[in-house]
Amino acid sequence: MQKTITLFTGENQYTITQEITRRYTSFLAKYPEASLHYYTPLNRNIEEIEQQIFWGGLFSSHKIIILNGIPLDSTPWNTLKVEEIEDIANDILNRSIPDGVVLILVSYKPDKRTKFFKAFPQENIKNFPLLDEREIKQFIKEKSDSLSLKFWNSEIDAFFNFIGGDQFRIESELNKLAWYKDFHPDFHFTPENMENFLFLTPEVNNFEFFDVLLESPEKAEKYLEHMQEEWSNWVMAMGFFHWGIKNDLLLIDAYEKGIKDQKILASELKMHPFVLKKTLTKIKSLLEKKSYIINFLQGLIRIESGIKKGMIWEDYFRLEIKKLLFANEKVK
Repeated sequence: MQKTITLFTGENQYTITQEITRRYTSFLAKYPEASLHYYTPLNRNIEEIEQQIFWGGLFSSHKIIILNGIPLDSTPWNTLKVEEIEDIANDILNRSIPDGVVLILVSYKPDKRTKFFKAFPQENIKNFPLLDEREIKQFIKEKSDSLSLKFWNSEIDAFFNFIGGDQFRIESELNKLAWYKDFHPDFHFTPENMENFLFLTPEVNNFEFFDVLLESPEKAEKYLEHMQEEWSNWVMAMGFFHWGIKNDLLLIDAYEKGIKDQKILASELKMHPFVLKKTLTKIKSLLEKKSYIINFLQGLIRIESGIKKGMIWEDYFRLEIKKLLFANEKVK
């Protein structure tokens, strides 16, 4: 297989995007007339893809073609079927690609059982795994330094705890802080004031709320008063609660089955390493208050059912949640 064909795999979509951008920029510097063709499962056109790969361009023979979803990608959003890509996959393996054509295949979780993947040369595969916590914090440091934000370790830790490990969001939020700093050059971001400038992820708010809930329903009630400003309706709020409870109960179930290895847990529970690590910090409290958590979930189901059936007025949703916080306060 030609060296101009590369397969990018791995769950780090940010790094894959950056690598594609870097290669295209370098290619364009060498061949200014070069063109870029990007195909995903949403805009696939097999005939057009075949023509772009195996036939030269009208004005230039230099092009970069990116095929997202080949080999068969097992990520949930992928809609390509084996039969849809079988012919083009075989052509890529067996036909000669014209000089000047660079082909990049992207499959975040390639199905390694397919004939195409088994036949693909390993030396042409480049893997981009998710970064671990240390690497994410180094990424935050490098990005913040490049934007002259001058974060110390305490600011980096706080930023990480607020935003999480999504590099796209990290970059976006750091750019926002840098923009504010441009207009307020004497202002310094601290762990205490940073939250006021960031768009927190639902996961971060979930961790905080359920940590508080397990400690004290009274404190959880006050936290809810702050959180309700971010909910446009009861459906959004219900999603917030269900997300947190689902992770807690899945982890409790795994621990009770004797599964405690973090790599196995992350794989079995389909949880991001950052989410898993944060949830594991409260495992002792989760196990002790399993009955409370289950009763809380059952109460949520009752409230949701009541609203949908017209038995509970949706404007009373917040009141029902507050009642639920204290309903099983003594349940362990």
